[in-house]
Amino acid sequence: MFKKISNSLLSPKEVAKYYHESFWKTSLMFIILLVIMMAPTVAILSTSNFLTYEAKEELKTAFLKEEVPFKIENGNVKHINGNSDEVYINSKFGQYKIVFTEKIENYQASLETVSIILCNDGVYAKLGATSHKFVKFSDYEYFKNIDLSNPELFKELTFWNNVFNVLEEQIKDNKPTYVIVYSIFYTFYGVFNLGFVCLMVAVFAKMRVMQALKFWDLLKISVYSLTPFVICSVFSSLLGMGLLIYVGYIISAIYSLITIGEVLKNTYSVRREGE
Repeated sequence: MFKKISNSLLSPKEVAKYYHESFWKTSLMFIILLVIMMAPTVAILSTSNFLTYEAKEELKTAFLKEEVPFKIENGNVKHINGNSDEVYINSKFGQYKIVFTEKIENYQASLETVSIILCNDGVYAKLGATSHKFVKFSDYEYFKNIDLSNPELFKELTFWNNVFNVLEEQIKDNKPTYVIVYSIFYTFYGVFNLGFVCLMVAVFAKMRVMQALKFWDLLKISVYSLTPFVICSVFSSLLGMGLLIYVGYIISAIYSLITIGEVLKNTYSVRREGE
């Protein structure tokens, strides 16, 4: 398998020999490329400090001058005007959405970002249809009764100190779960991303060769052509250089053309020998 990865990265002509390879061998190559692409993401998630000074300041700014029509009364979130269906959403804190509502069922979270929902008797993290409760207001004396509708509250140092103390405690306790959930999410995203690139490469290849080669075989070859894209994606994650991803697209497309050219050459060579 190492030889296949090496050929896919350095010798696209050699990849032509995998043209008639079985579905399972090609699928294994796809899985290996996915693992390689995911490795830096999992490493970053595992070692990241999620509550940096910059993150704290960003959270403070997100609620500056905001009017949140809710309060916590006896450890339960209540709308100040008794509207139990009301939903307040703050999308100013990075990739998260911070939501206030009485009932978690009031808010339908997307699969694109994690929503932090303050509702019922605690705080939940929700991604799509899945949710996880990690704070119960009644466990913290400060948060049993507090008026969130008071804009001055978000200017108080005492309020934010209590918020950050709870967050740091919960991050420490729930980091393994967070890493697992996000790793699964990014894995699904990676499968879709690799699959889409592979399909596009195969489609363009089919437009070039027309009826000379079968689309299914072109799709298998395209899996190997993903290797430069995957390697560029890894360095993009590690170095923070988004441009590398586009470089990977281009190299993969060029490698695909080289490989298919070699396949056509071999195919016609065999046909001439058989004449």
